[in-house]
Amino acid sequence: MISKEELIEGAIYTVKARNFNVAVWTGEAFKGPGIVYGQHEFVVERHYLDGLPLGTVTPIERISNMKVQPPFDGSNFLAAMETLNRILDGSS
Repeated sequence: MISKEELIEGAIYTVKARNFNVAVWTGEAFKGPGIVYGQHEFVVERHYLDGLPLGTVTPIERISNMKVQPPFDGSNFLAAMETLNRILDGSS
């Protein structure tokens, strides 16, 4: 588990969360691909240290040294996150 102080803005992490298992740290929360009403969207969830009901993400490890640039919600980023999510989930 990684504390908030150790997280790097723009880095992609494997996580345990309600809506995703891979996400980018925005500096304030995690943003990852989720399905909302049947549509792929970015879902924001906060670090578990922020407490419930919003603090639902436990970061496990950083995936690579690559960093994503803000605003963390472009269509190319969504496609990359969905691919990473499938790979990590073992469904691709």
